[in-house]
Amino acid sequence: MENFRDVISKIEKFLGICYQVYDSDGWNNIKTYNPNIIKDIKIDDKEKPLWFRVRHIRLFIDYINTLKDPAVKSITDKIAEIKKNCEYGGFMLPISPITNILQKYCNELENSTDYEKMTISGTGTMVSYINTLAYKLKDGDFSGAYKRIEDILDACGLEPIENNELKWANDRGIIGEYKAIYKNFTSIIDCYKKLPESKRWVDYFSDAPEKLRNHTEVKNLSNCIKEIELFVNGGLEQEIEDNEPVMLSKPDEFLALLKKRVEDMQQYVGLIEGYKTNVMNLARTKKNEFYDNLLISTIDKICRVQGKPPVSAQINMEEYPKEETYAATKEAIQNKMNLLASEGESFFKTHH
Repeated sequence: MENFRDVISKIEKFLGICYQVYDSDGWNNIKTYNPNIIKDIKIDDKEKPLWFRVRHIRLFIDYINTLKDPAVKSITDKIAEIKKNCEYGGFMLPISPITNILQKYCNELENSTDYEKMTISGTGTMVSYINTLAYKLKDGDFSGAYKRIEDILDACGLEPIENNELKWANDRGIIGEYKAIYKNFTSIIDCYKKLPESKRWVDYFSDAPEKLRNHTEVKNLSNCIKEIELFVNGGLEQEIEDNEPVMLSKPDEFLALLKKRVEDMQQYVGLIEGYKTNVMNLARTKKNEFYDNLLISTIDKICRVQGKPPVSAQINMEEYPKEETYAATKEAIQNKMNLLASEGESFFKTHH
């Protein structure tokens, strides 16, 4: 009897070991990969049956294999779209800092189950090789692999939706960065196209006395125009091109350089409008100083005696100068004042 009990307990123990290795019902009941289990799973975890660990890992690898193709396609299509639409108003936004990052993520996803191929692709990755998805899978670090996939999709700006499909988020990840850079770039180009309006006011003072030519507001506006012209006519493109050989292997720094240059130039767009208004106001103030107010009020009195409308009604102090230059405005107003003076003289002669 003792022997029989002993045999039974040994059989039960043996069956327990068998169930550790394989439980067909349990295996078949698990149909989809579970992120919460993968986050904590370890291949040598003695707490969980071997079949349970193998089944979840298998499903996780299947998930990666089904996810990577749509992810790679989404990124490849996005790179093509960015390349196609990087021109605005006849000017190119240099996009290599953006596409460089997307290509590195693409390489990591495409070769997520082929570590060797990933390392020799020549594209490189965003993190050191031992932190890549392929390395983590090869190393059996499944929770690390799960986190890495989330990080890659998030960094690209991709959101998983049902059926392993993906969609681009509007304002997240590298695509969010790209949209912000592109928006600033377009506003810089729009400003560049309107520069002749601002130049007109710098040129207005070209024949003015030195004190006005070198007036702070005029200088500020002039410098702003030069900065924007230099930036748009190849300055940005040249700088990105020159940095490319060194910076492609420093993707985050390369992106930061592009972002900073465009943001800094965007500041000038904000400033230029203010400087232009100040220079226009300066031109108007100087124009109004050419009027002889005593003469005008004298002629107004004469007009009143004659029953004519006052000449001051024809002079608009709010108006900006219409002439091309300071000297032309000065001459036009002085001619007008000379005319009024001679009108006044002839009135006094006839009424003497």
